[in-house]
Amino acid sequence: EFVKLCRDNGIKPVIGTEIRNEDELLYILIAANNNGLHWIHDFLSFHLTNKHPFPPCDNVESFFGNIKDGYAIFPYNTKPLAGLKENEFIGIRNRELNALVTLIF
Repeated sequence: EFVKLCRDNGIKPVIGTEIRNEDELLYILIAANNNGLHWIHDFLSFHLTNKHPFPPCDNVESFFGNIKDGYAIFPYNTKPLAGLKENEFIGIRNRELNALVTLIF
């Protein structure tokens, strides 16, 4: 219904979820299409129904593996830039902008 309402009003919907263990933000998952949304639901269902904590940023390859229908955004300084796949990004908060200067220069 959300997607239909968005499209009816000329808005391109973006559907995703924040993945947290307690108060710690681990990453954000964003679906690129219905397959990506299905993958996110499977990922959430597996961890929530089995009461498993979500894997940290440095141990997600077994879960993210070959997902090509979505994106993962990791908090700044939690995953090396050199190790990012084409569908993985680093999110920068306003208060972290000054830290980017040290990466560039």
